[in-house]
Amino acid sequence: SIKTATASVVLIPTIPKLKASKESIRLFQKALILKQKSILTKSFLIKKRALKRLKKNLKKVKARQIKELTFYKKALAVKKEKIGSDAYIYKPVADFKNHQKIQIKWNLSLFYPLIKNFLFKNQQAQYTCTSSLDQRRGKWNSILDH
Repeated sequence: SIKTATASVVLIPTIPKLKASKESIRLFQKALILKQKSILTKSFLIKKRALKRLKKNLKKVKARQIKELTFYKKALAVKKEKIGSDAYIYKPVADFKNHQKIQIKWNLSLFYPLIKNFLFKNQQAQYTCTSSLDQRRGKWNSILDH
């Protein structure tokens, strides 16, 4: 628009307004980028906090060998798509539900808390729990599988 206005004698008076609009858009884009980064950081911290709480609760029931199998995954399974020189939009990756999932495994005594006898402590079973998100009718729903 600025180039067109510069080339046209009639539109020259609109150049300052166009430059101001361009600067406003640039500032809004920077604010949006910061908000997007904040959301991604917040989601990572929520994931980390929730997993820490889960591990603490599992230890209360004497669970052992608690492992998160998806520790190094991003908190949100999204891809960054460039829509301008400094503008990005984040979209869910293909097969989002599978990429988004978090999986935890742990061992637990077969008879705890019924039998606390030392002889039965080594008889353990392995348990797994997987969670993810699924979008239905425009709303995100949590999925839990065990």
